Formats: sequence, C-alpha cells, structure tokens
Amino acid sequence: MGSATLDRPSMGEPKLREKTWEPAYEEDVLKAWRVEPDLYRFSPEPGQPTYVIDTPPPYPSGSWHVGAVMAYAMIDMIARAQRMLGRAVLFPFGLDRNGINIERTVEKKTGKALHRWDREAFIQECRKEIEAIGNGLLELAVRVGMSADFDHTYYTDSDEYRAFSQAIFLELWPKGLFYRGERPTFWCPVCETPLAEADIDYEERPSNLVWMKFPLTSKGEIRIATTRPELLAACRAVIVHPDDARFAGLHGKKARVPLYDHEVPILTHPTAKPEFGSGAAMICSYGDMVDLQLFRELRLEPVKAIDEHGKMTDAAGPLKGLKVEAARAKAIELLRAGGFLEKLEPIQHQTPICSRTLNPIEFLSSDAWYLKQLEFRDDLRRLAQEMEFRPTRHRQLVLDWIDSLTIDWPISRLRYYHTEIPLWYCKKCGETLAPPPGKYYRPWKDPAPFAKCPKCNSKEFVGEQRVFDTWMDSSVSNLFLTRYHTDPDFFGANFPLSLRPQGREIVRTWLYYTMLKSWLVHRSKPFRRVFIHGLGLDARGRAMHRTQGNVIDPWPYQAARRRRDPALRRGRDEPGRRLPDQRGEDRRGREVRHEALERRAVHLFVRGAGGREAPTLRRMDPRGAEPARRFVPRRLRGPEPVPPGEPGSGLPLEPVRPALRGDGEGPRVRGRHGRPMDAARVPAGSPAPPRARHPVLDGQDLAVRV
Repeated sequence: MGSATLDRPSMGEPKLREKTWEPAYEEDVLKAWRVEPDLYRFSPEPGQPTYVIDTPPPYPSGSWHVGAVMAYAMIDMIARAQRMLGRAVLFPFGLDRNGINIERTVEKKTGKALHRWDREAFIQECRKEIEAIGNGLLELAVRVGMSADFDHTYYTDSDEYRAFSQAIFLELWPKGLFYRGERPTFWCPVCETPLAEADIDYEERPSNLVWMKFPLTSKGEIRIATTRPELLAACRAVIVHPDDARFAGLHGKKARVPLYDHEVPILTHPTAKPEFGSGAAMICSYGDMVDLQLFRELRLEPVKAIDEHGKMTDAAGPLKGLKVEAARAKAIELLRAGGFLEKLEPIQHQTPICSRTLNPIEFLSSDAWYLKQLEFRDDLRRLAQEMEFRPTRHRQLVLDWIDSLTIDWPISRLRYYHTEIPLWYCKKCGETLAPPPGKYYRPWKDPAPFAKCPKCNSKEFVGEQRVFDTWMDSSVSNLFLTRYHTDPDFFGANFPLSLRPQGREIVRTWLYYTMLKSWLVHRSKPFRRVFIHGLGLDARGRAMHRTQGNVIDPWPYQAARRRRDPALRRGRDEPGRRLPDQRGEDRRGREVRHEALERRAVHLFVRGAGGREAPTLRRMDPRGAEPARRFVPRRLRGPEPVPPGEPGSGLPLEPVRPALRGDGEGPRVRGRHGRPMDAARVPAGSPAPPRARHPVLDGQDLAVRV
C-alpha cells in the first residue's frame, strides 16, 4: 500500500475512565472497515514486493468452531506482518462450496436421497442451503477481524471458478493423462459413489473374528478366521503362507465354501499372515485391498456379492437384500446352524471408513474416470523437497502419503452439486469428445458444442452425467489466484505462490492434489513455503468435530463478551508455542483477556497522563507510524525471544513499553540476562543480533524470510 496515508472514520479517543474493554469499540472498527471497502485490496505499487497467500477456502457445512477461528487468526497474523514489512499482500478469501457435504446436508434435511430428486431441483436446493450457511461463515470471518479481501470473495461453485477448473482439465486432456476404466475401487454405500484413497480414513472398531471350518474335497478340513463372513458367496480361493508348516500337506488341494458348497483352490502366497487367525485366509471379491491385489495377480473371476446401495445381491443367496451388517449377523447364524462355526473372537478391527459419512466403505467394481498419478511419484517427492515446510517435520507427511499410493486418482463421482466433467460421447461410434476450454459446460443438460463426430460424422451426442471429485476444483486454487490463463505477466511474477497455510489433516488431499496439478500443468512446485498448523482440540485433547459434539462455538463467546478477538489471537500466539494442536479451553481465553485488559489499562494511563494525541483511524501511515505497528517488525528482526522461565521472560507489559518510555520506539534490545537494554548502550560495531523466530507471525522462519 506504500507510504500514502489512509482517510478513515474517527474511532474516538480512548477514555481513561473506562475500567474494562468496551466491545462496542470493536463494532466501530468493523464499521470503519465497511466504509473503506478497498482497505485490504491487493493493489501493489510499482516495484513493491508482493506476498501471495493461498488461503484455505473453508467449506461452509456449518459454523466455524473456535479451533477453526484460531487457525485463521494465525494466517491473518502472517498477512498483517507481511504488510508491515512493506509488501503488497494478496490475502484472498473464498468458500469451497462444491461437494458431497452440502448434498448430504440437503438429503438429511429433506429426508430424500439425491437420486430420487430431479437433478435441477436438487442443485437449486443445494445452492439455497449453501448460500445461507456461507453467508453466516463470511460474517464470522469478518467479525473475528480477518484482514482478507472480502470484497473479492471467490466461490468454487461459481460459473467462473467451475469454468476455470474445467479449463485445466481440458488443457491436460490432449496429454493422455486421463483414462476411463471398469475396475474395483473404494465405494461409499451412503454417498453411492466411488472414492479416492484420500477420501478414506481408518478407525479401530469392535468386531468379531469368525472362526469357520471349510471341508476339504478329499478328507479333513481347514480352519479359517475372517471378519467378513457375509462375503462367503464371493470366496474364490484360500491362501496360506508357503513357509507355514501347519498347511504343508494342503498345498494345491481344494476346499468347499460353507453355506454355498462351491470348490476353491488352496494356494500358497507370501501375503498370508501365519500370526493372524488360523494362518489361512479366504480371498473374496472384495473384502480389502489384499483381495483386490490378489484377484488381479491370480486372475480370479470376481463375484459381485454387494451392490452400490450396500445390500447383498442375488449371488449372496440366503443373505440377498440384507444390508451388510445384518447380512454378517445372518451369516453367523447360518454357520452355527450348519455346524461350520467354531468360535467368535471379539477384536478391535482397523476399519476403512468414508471420511465424510464415517460409514464403512466397500470395494466394488465401478466404471470411472482416472487421472494418472502413480507414474509421477518421483517428481512429486522432488517437489516436496524443493518447498520449505514449517514446521520442517511436516514435509514427511506428504512424502509418506506419496509412498502409500497404490492406484491412480479416480476423479469422477456419481453426484450432482459438483463441477461437471466436460465431455460428450458420440451416440453412434462411442467416440469421446472434449470441447475447447473457456466456457462453463454442463453436459447433462447443455447441447453438445460439436457439429458432427470427427470419427463417423454422426450428429447425435450424449453428455457425460458424472462430475468431478471436489478436490479437482480445490487443487487449482493457486492457479486461479495467480490468474493463470488470464494474466501471464502476473502469473509469471507470482508463481510459485509465497505461502500455503493449512491444517495437517488435509495434507493428503488439498496439498498433495495441488502439487500434482501444478506439476502436470506447469512442471513446477506450487509454493515457496508450506505452513502446516495443528488441529483444534477440546479440553480432553480430542479433535473438534461436530459429529462428536465437542466443538466450541465462537458466536456465544462473542455475544457473552467472555472471549474477544484479540484474546483468540493472543491465545494462539503464546510465547514459546511451536504450533502443535491447540486446545480450545476457556481457561486460556480468560487468562489472555486479563492480560490484554492489564496492558490496555497501563497504556491508556500513560497516554492520558502525557496528554498525547489519541490515535485514530482517520490519518494513519500504513508503514507503521504508530509504535504498536512498528513493534512487530522490530520484534521479528530483533534478538531471539527469552526462553520461558528465564529472567526477562513473560513480560506482559512489553507491548506498551513504547508509551511508558515516551520515545515512540519498539521494545528495547534485551541484554544477556533478558533485561531491556538502551540502544545507546550497545557497543559500536557490534554484530547485528540474530533474527527472532516467532511461532506464528514468523511461522518458524516462515513469514518474513524472502
């Protein structure tokens, strides 16, 4: 913003007679911001350095909890610190409004499943719901004092953003990076759509290890333990470890599957675990990832025992039509009645679940579009090394995720409120046709933008009904913000972006997919620095989730005047804190509020006693005419903070020291014992003190290094 002054409405003079903080003062500040709409607009002067932040666009599935407010307060402090260092800061704010979450909200609210709706009507209902929730979230973001450019808020469900997301897809289309295939994949029976590996969580849940006896076709039997007896109809082999002496005489023999009586071979394979259960395992289509891999490797013929709705198919015989849990219980009853059940062993089982619905997922064969990613793993590992991570240990999170990938990215979803896949198919020959980038395409309702099929000259086309995985949209936010396609000069000057701040829970999704897209589009790292913060925890140390009912809503705290915005920021910016998970405890909020009131009382006393002119927002040099605004840069460039517990640490009045001294300067240099030291007493020619490292504003060497 340069050194020009800003005209702003007067905020009034601080009154010494006020004994406590008056919340109405914050309302006056908010009013001043509203009448100055371009206050935080990105408008660099010639030659001014820029700093571009890829702000996480929150998903408005409900109001923020206090942990989310604290996370965004940290990002805001980084933006403010960069402005105070003289940089033009692009600090955008957006709402990620596509996806299954809002669809599930509408389904629950109306009691009507997505595929029972008219598509257009469902989309309108989602838009109505998401706008109401999103407006409340925007209001809260402004209320907590974020200095983002709210006058240019972007929405991922807007025609502009969806057209941009489709344009990136269409730019990559000729490179042969996408393919369509029928193959087993992760499937959520509640969402009724295929999922990517990044959509899967694993949770320890109680289960039963069901011990069964499989009769041999010759003599005897083989004991097998499984957690999925409902899949017996889909069993196509039994495996044992080649070195397991217990089964040495059974290699190559056959067993009969209980309840269904079909024969399956007993094979040796190194993936069998002698220490688990009986040591023998049945291979079914599909119980887990091992089943998936072995069906491909051994070329077994799959049987579909579970359908897309999570119900047993005709192939399941007596279990037909039952939901999976009910089918499991029924299978145990039938095994007991037939004399095949040996015992039930209660266990804690690592269960794969949908990250959105928290329901167990299945492995079903599905026709889907895929984006190649496995062949780029070495490139992505290199990108991770090129970017600066803070804290540095969190680089390993993305490296571990890259190493764990086993399949390409399934990008298509059988949903409605997402960006559509911009493809059409020739009705006659089946040729897949992609339009030119630029427009927002809706193939399920728009006419095909082709005169005829280039392969067979047919003039009849069918539009693609499927939509993108929502991360296909989120993963291009950095390209969108740096005006890729529309402003080559700006893009060239600001890509890679200065900073990606985000939570560690979305490293495997938002960060990883952004790295993948940036590499495929531009063969470049997406960011210079990545700042990974922790989670918001409750007082018991559990992650805050509305599904667990342990969130703290910031709105009542605001209304009750128990915890104000500065307290939230200061609570996150604690001395010595190194960005771990943050507990949202009211105790710390009260402590911080007390500290802030103490500082303010002393500052007002000194100002009033000295007869100084009260600060206003009418005329203010944004480069730091106010001592309080010069405090942060001086602190960041000054000496290391005194470690907690040493002399000179924990000085709650340090920020108001300029008023006490009356010199308008920032905090004094500290001596070897942490005591303030006049600059005049520093010996001439002394080397500059080491630069401070601040846990939030600096992001542990993040925010001020150029």
